[in-house]
Amino acid sequence: MGFSITLLVIASALITNGGIRNPAPRMILAALLVLILSSMPVVAYWFADQAERDAAAAVRTACCDETAAAIVLLGKGTTQPHIPNRVAIQLTDTGNRLPYAAVLYRQKVAPMVIVTAGPRPELEGYVGEAKDIETLLANNMGVPRSSIVLDDNGSNIRTSAEEVRKILDSRGAPRKVILVTSAIQMRRASLAFANMGIQVIPRATDFYTFQPTAGGKSRLRLDAGDFLPSAEALVTTTRVFDEYFGSFYYYLRGWQAPRA
Repeated sequence: MGFSITLLVIASALITNGGIRNPAPRMILAALLVLILSSMPVVAYWFADQAERDAAAAVRTACCDETAAAIVLLGKGTTQPHIPNRVAIQLTDTGNRLPYAAVLYRQKVAPMVIVTAGPRPELEGYVGEAKDIETLLANNMGVPRSSIVLDDNGSNIRTSAEEVRKILDSRGAPRKVILVTSAIQMRRASLAFANMGIQVIPRATDFYTFQPTAGGKSRLRLDAGDFLPSAEALVTTTRVFDEYFGSFYYYLRGWQAPRA
């Protein structure tokens, strides 16, 4: 969406006195093609499939009883705050991380849950997102408050990794965690935590697609519905490319450990 709009804005600047100068026509065509293709489910889920392969492989090879010092829940963007026109704290479409982290805790794979999520800069006078997540975990998902540790500074993956390392070191705990986040984000998050010297056991959720070896039925039906543009597909494509750009930025900054 952002790339298409940028092309259209540049092209509009080349329209003067009722005429349109080159390369504006080609830019308009390119913008429309990008928008149409990125809105097609068959394209969106293909890109999501590529982004989720590492996370899916980790799920298939993970040992069910592997333990760690803590479960780290990357909670940024998983909740909507409890404000006057809402009767409760609401989960977003990435909110599956919360019940999944609670399930892992009840399986006794770690003695505590570290919730990392930054403040809500768009709101004044409301508690940070980490506190809202703590409320949901403790009141609705069976995780004792005494087992929840909050990091209110986790505005991005890098700062979350830094704060988690400080928490582990302050408690004399091993630098080994079970990391819970969305599948498309898992690769960047795992490498960022490894770069801080933290061993990661990935536990991904919020998958968009089935992997070919996962044993499930693919979401792609290869019929007309997969080729009709939709807003949902555009959102999926945008998120995948945001993650690609984020990974590239982390690589340039040296915030990712080399892949094994």
